[in-house]
Amino acid sequence: MRVADGRLLLHDIPLTELAGRYGTPLYVYDAETLRARVRAYRDAFAAEGPARIGYSAKACALVGVLHVLRPMPVSAASLGELEAAVRAGIPASRCWLHGNAKTDEEIRGALALGVGRIVIDGEREHERIARAVRGRAQRVWVRVAPDVVADTHSHLRTSGEQKFGLPTGGRGTALVLEIARTRGLRLVGVHAHVGSQIADLETFRRVAAWLASFALELRDDGVDITEVCVGGGVAVPEPAGPEPDLIAYARAVAAPVHEALPDATVVVEPGRSMVARSAVALYRVQDRKVLPSGRVFIAVDGGMGDNIRPALYGARYEAAVAERSDGATEHVTIAGAFCEAGDVLIEDAVLPRADIGDLVVVPAVGAYSVAMASNYNQRPRPAVVLVDRGRARLIRRRERAADLFRLERVSSR
Repeated sequence: MRVADGRLLLHDIPLTELAGRYGTPLYVYDAETLRARVRAYRDAFAAEGPARIGYSAKACALVGVLHVLRPMPVSAASLGELEAAVRAGIPASRCWLHGNAKTDEEIRGALALGVGRIVIDGEREHERIARAVRGRAQRVWVRVAPDVVADTHSHLRTSGEQKFGLPTGGRGTALVLEIARTRGLRLVGVHAHVGSQIADLETFRRVAAWLASFALELRDDGVDITEVCVGGGVAVPEPAGPEPDLIAYARAVAAPVHEALPDATVVVEPGRSMVARSAVALYRVQDRKVLPSGRVFIAVDGGMGDNIRPALYGARYEAAVAERSDGATEHVTIAGAFCEAGDVLIEDAVLPRADIGDLVVVPAVGAYSVAMASNYNQRPRPAVVLVDRGRARLIRRRERAADLFRLERVSSR
């Protein structure tokens, strides 16, 4: 974004113009920011040996966004995300499917699409995949849970004793070897992901070193592991701050793997760090309330239904007023429109005086906002616009009231 005559613009388009054309709440993605993140990741890993960068679609699986990111393979957390990638023009053969509780329908659907890899995350999941395979053996990875604890919010931590990954140690290794011997499967990779919003590069280095050691152990047992996926989780500072040092990150994850396995391909799965700063949310102020204590509440027409992250795990944002981007002196709480006391987007925002009808802009909302949006209180989900080369186009229309009830049926006795 940039400022011109006190107004906020995305490239040369005033945000007020977009809000007027498409309504609010509105999410606006910037295609050039997305492309720049793809280049940044590719440049960071260019000197680190064999590497593959796959976008973790759970951060934002909009087909319009995936279409911009289509030079990258996709790490899908569900069959729906894999289908979104295919609709965006990304061959399923370049993608891989995660999930700690995959259904038989998901497994069959992924195989029918020709998915490149399936990541085994359950103790008997390999048996169900093998039964569904028809023809050529399906390439698989195993997700394991290394004893590396990430310093992040408990809701974002996926290491230690929790639902993801196969156990480690003797029992875990025996299970992995059983998977490797299963007819219809070809075990080619190991995978781990210990959490999100991780700023300490040493955590990534430790995960990579652990996986490399495990892959060597499996090679000694006759399993040809050629792909080592260290997951994602690079921190994006909230609400503001420098971009993560991707060159240092690439070195931290690639060096331990290639020192042990020079011919292996290192795989990473950036999600949040790929799309977080590519979008802004636009809200219209509906009310202004000053409490006896002097605390000021600004109520907007969105909230936890389109961005649950502040309520779910304390995500922090900044905000601005689109028509008056300077003179921010008033401390306010930006509250949402949903019937929950916890529906607060920003506890303490510093804004110019915001009144009813003003347009509030919240940057860096590209990850896990639209992706986690709901119809709580039977409110329609917002529209999404993509700005690309100076032009704005709708990539998801606003839900209407009729959309909320299209799947419901009234039963009669």
